[in-house]
Amino acid sequence: MNPRKNHSRPFVRQSGFTLLEALVTIVVFALGLLALVGLQSRSLKVNQSSMARSVASQYVYAMLDEMRSNWVGARNNDYITNDVGGLVSASGVPNPGEDASPAKKMRYIWARQLSAALPSSKVWICRRTNAKIDDNGSAAVTGSGCGNSGNYFVVRVDFPLGVGVTTESESASAAGTRYSLQSFQAVAFIPQL
Repeated sequence: MNPRKNHSRPFVRQSGFTLLEALVTIVVFALGLLALVGLQSRSLKVNQSSMARSVASQYVYAMLDEMRSNWVGARNNDYITNDVGGLVSASGVPNPGEDASPAKKMRYIWARQLSAALPSSKVWICRRTNAKIDDNGSAAVTGSGCGNSGNYFVVRVDFPLGVGVTTESESASAAGTRYSLQSFQAVAFIPQL
């Protein structure tokens, strides 16, 4: 009889990775990197939105401070934008000319600087007899409440937030690019009037 020889190898402990394990590791790592890229993209959009709101608030309060310091120009309605159509493009506020009041010149300079800081922004400077506050705690700015009298001034800036940023405010379209408009407004009471 011919005894059968056992040709099986003794158990050898495996070390290292198999190809399948390496591929699974690479896929999991790639998915993690994609998630980080998406998070970074969203973070940039939120930062841009925050910066735009901050710039808008700085310009609104700067104009209100200007009106408080030059209350004679405010009393003469030199700051309000009703003479140029209410809510207008910041870059569309006309140059008042050399013989205009200092307040109208300052409104023009302010609007030009705002337009450079927030392109496609719109402004409204309104005078009211009361400061009607809406549910959100901000001044309600409507054409019906604005006139040429009163001690309350409302400054409103509408500005685009950029592509893909969603807000509860209205959406607009410019040259085929979708963007969202956000508003910032504030009220000032000027007692000297």
